[in-house]
Amino acid sequence: MITNSALYNVMINAIQLSSRLLKRDFGEIEYLQSSIKNSTLFVQKAEERTKKLITSELLKSRPDFGFIDKNENQEVKINSSSERNWIIQPIDGKINFSRGLPYFSTSITLMENNSIFAGLIYNSANDDIFYAEKGIGATFNNKRIRVSSRKKLEESIIILDVNKETSSSKKFASIEKNIIHKRQIGSTCLDLAYVASGRFDGFLSFHYDLLKYASGLILIKEAGGFLSDFEGNEPFSKNSGLIAGNPEIHKILKESL
Repeated sequence: MITNSALYNVMINAIQLSSRLLKRDFGEIEYLQSSIKNSTLFVQKAEERTKKLITSELLKSRPDFGFIDKNENQEVKINSSSERNWIIQPIDGKINFSRGLPYFSTSITLMENNSIFAGLIYNSANDDIFYAEKGIGATFNNKRIRVSSRKKLEESIIILDVNKETSSSKKFASIEKNIIHKRQIGSTCLDLAYVASGRFDGFLSFHYDLLKYASGLILIKEAGGFLSDFEGNEPFSKNSGLIAGNPEIHKILKESL
């Protein structure tokens, strides 16, 4: 099985070790709701601690692998001359986490020769595990997953990952009016994982962020979904948009832009 792979074991062990403290932190967050300042600082410390623990465990298991992180909003490789590099998202969905909402996740992605090789997304609030490895497939809690088979946009649930700038654009307005069922649950990794598992049908973003999307992209691809920028190209550039979904919904979204 895919979840018996050595790589999966390395990744899940690192995440589950760090999640013990993250679960404790999540259980305590409700007592900080009266103070925005204290809540923000608490989440920041939880994120830093989670990242440190995962990094330490990955270095123990794969000392020759490097890391890709952000430095002043630029992607940089850290401590690496390797072609294999980890991307860590300690808490994706920090606002949800800070409000005691169980829609957040921790993810690890392995890049190999600048391509996404494997990705794991873990929701420590309910122990959900999404995993995919290049050429092998995608799973949810050890069971194979596939993208949905819906073919009509009006029957589909589409994730719109937008910010203040893109939500006011004419292009966004032109496509949004054609989407009846819109969602954005606050954790991009989970949004993409839910597309991969068929809960949602498509994903649309007007910007592209490798560190934010990587683990979810391989899930969708290995679950039979399609990925592209607005022109239908892959790989993506930092300035390109992103369309993802089952093959038919991906096609409809692309043609709508």
